[in-house]
Amino acid sequence: VQGFFDIPVDNLRASPFLLQYIQESIPDYRNAVIVAKDPGLTKKATSYAERLRLGIAVIHGEQKVPDSDQIDG
Repeated sequence: VQGFFDIPVDNLRASPFLLQYIQESIPDYRNAVIVAKDPGLTKKATSYAERLRLGIAVIHGEQKVPDSDQIDG
């Protein structure tokens, strides 16, 4: 982040505030699951899940690639 500015910059993380918001604002949050929308976000989702003592789910989807020898139209 600092490379984009000519002044000193602090990289502030929102995760402590998000975790506090979840704990204070969602009464039944302990019945939730943290979901990673793709495998690349598993580490971050696991971090949130561990701090909230929740389970984790990971969505693994694959994009269909059309056959290269098939012509539409």
